Amino acid sequence: MSIKETNFKHVSYLWDDAEAAKLAGDEVALLIYRSNLLGADLRLTNYGGGNTSCKAMAKDPLTGQTLK
Repeated sequence: MSIKETNFKHVSYLWDDAEAAKLAGDEVALLIYRSNLLGADLRLTNYGGGNTSCKAMAKDPLTGQTLK
């Protein structure tokens, strides 16, 4: 059974694969999309923030070294 076929009792499934596909490859945009979905439902939102985080690999522009 896919998650879209699941009926949730206390929360709404708001993820849209088509919308997320438009953001593919842009980790920051995907984080913002996910964060906005979580923030849209006050039952899931932590008052005062701290709802989402993301870790990504990046290259240092000066050394070319991959940073975590």
